Amino acid sequence: MAKKGKGFFLIGTVLGSLFGLLFAQRKGDDLRKNLKETYKKKGWDGALETLKKEGKGIAGDVGSFSEEVKQSEQFQKAMKKGKKKAKEIEAISKKRAEELMSVAKKANEAIEKGKKKINKEISKAKKKTAPKKK
Repeated sequence: MAKKGKGFFLIGTVLGSLFGLLFAQRKGDDLRKNLKETYKKKGWDGALETLKKEGKGIAGDVGSFSEEVKQSEQFQKAMKKGKKKAKEIEAISKKRAEELMSVAKKANEAIEKGKKKINKEISKAKKKTAPKKK
């Protein structure tokens, strides 16, 4: 699941960057102009090839940026803090689950005792109300 999330994040980042390039003021103007010229000269295939090249450049930039982020001290601290918090939550959850299991076991024992008492009282009542044999 985590790998899948990272993949979607990376794809979203690349696509966002690509659209950012297309619609940004200066760089976007240059890219759009380049795409128009390429389209006029080489058609859709040429324009798509240009876009792919730009996209690969963006993907490379995003990849190196994400590596820089991963290696940053701030990211490492945040990861350690997150892992520590996750372990704390796990420990608390286990403790609460054990407490709930204990309560459930006691409740089950009380129910079983109650059933036995009720069955005993039913038996007594049946004996009292049963017709006497002569």
